[in-house]
Amino acid sequence: VLELFKDDEYSPQGYKGDIYNEEEKKFISELSIVEIYHQSIKNIDERYSTIDTMTIAESAINSAGLSGKAADNLRNEYKKLGDRFEKLKENGEHKNLFFLGEIYRMHSFLFKTLFKNIIFQIMIIVVLITAYLVNYEFENSTHHLAYSSKRGRKIIMDKLFASIISSIIVTTIIMGVTLLAYFIFFDYSGLWNVPISTSFNWEY
Repeated sequence: VLELFKDDEYSPQGYKGDIYNEEEKKFISELSIVEIYHQSIKNIDERYSTIDTMTIAESAINSAGLSGKAADNLRNEYKKLGDRFEKLKENGEHKNLFFLGEIYRMHSFLFKTLFKNIIFQIMIIVVLITAYLVNYEFENSTHHLAYSSKRGRKIIMDKLFASIISSIIVTTIIMGVTLLAYFIFFDYSGLWNVPISTSFNWEY
């Protein structure tokens, strides 16, 4: 990509108007992504060689003002992390290709944006369903008749079970449809065996 733009013909300052067709734009876009991956791959070993988990541990201890047993516990946990980190580098897990985190931010989109919206939607719908079930007799002015009978006084338990079942159904539908659309739009077919510890997951 860098060599391509050295040519005045392809330089942003070297043309007027839209001289590229859609196929050429797509090619340049794909080529730029390949170049970004290429540059990232070259820097992986250098980035990982500068990471010292115990240095991070001491920084966290100083920032939180920990001492004594609390500080020792944190050091022990970071030591375990350091051992896992060394195995990760030996296995080469960090070099598996994945959606580039700094560009695509797939994990933030899925687990932060998408799931956050899903949870809010489910909460709102569950509250509406529960309120509808609880107030049904009052809204239809049948509460005097319903609650005057022996069976009617136990109807609240039926409403509880109905609310739980409805909530499960609504949750399944919302999550199912949303995640189905997500995985159709974003193709993960070649990425199921990629370790989550790959460096390309980094979003910062």
